[in-house]
Amino acid sequence: MTQQAGDFVWFELLTNDVDASVAHYTEVLGWKPRTMDMGDFEYKMLGRDDKGHCGVVKPQQRDVPSHWSAYVAVEDVDATAAKVEKAGGKVLVPPTDLPSVGRFALIADPEGATLNIFAANDRENASTGFHWTELWCHEPKKTLAFYEAVLGAKVETMQMPFGDYYTLSFGGDATGGAMKAPSPKIPAHWLPYALVDDPDAAAERARSHGGALQGEVMNVDGVGRFAVLRAPNGAMLGVIKPAAA
Repeated sequence: MTQQAGDFVWFELLTNDVDASVAHYTEVLGWKPRTMDMGDFEYKMLGRDDKGHCGVVKPQQRDVPSHWSAYVAVEDVDATAAKVEKAGGKVLVPPTDLPSVGRFALIADPEGATLNIFAANDRENASTGFHWTELWCHEPKKTLAFYEAVLGAKVETMQMPFGDYYTLSFGGDATGGAMKAPSPKIPAHWLPYALVDDPDAAAERARSHGGALQGEVMNVDGVGRFAVLRAPNGAMLGVIKPAAA
């Protein structure tokens, strides 16, 4: 799949117990683990196939709670990062080269949700194990203005059973969404949705392996059936079986 600006192209789970997390998602999602030699360290990956769809790594900073982190494609990491502070966000990791992979920076929006901006060396290589990426925040209209200014996203509003829902597009089909977080206690964050054949079965496996559900398994016409799973380490991940085309 060729990467275009605005595509969510990679995902990482940040956790202090990599092995436990790999074991959890292997059981819950049926994904296969593999290890890539990165020279100075080994990079753990998970996926439905041999290519892998995501990485599992320890956070570089202390006291970082376990969470999923998304990478969005941009044309120019440095130029995009230069817009962040003026739009009310923060650059947490400045533009940095990843040898043989590409260039990235880690940014935070005004509510503190973090996102990696990324320009790959090989734009034909992207994760295919995820279907959607969604921002949970507390003031969607205000926060989405940040992504309009920094990423050039076009934001549109649509009505859903649980209230207003927002989509982000970059000259083509929508590549991400946003909604008001279902609880004020949930910090703002980007939530990936992994493709599964049966969200109900994935939810049951999550429960039986120490996890829990955030809400219930839901079905939305034209969208599909989905659930949000909370792992034992607290990280939340959506799972979805998209509606038939």
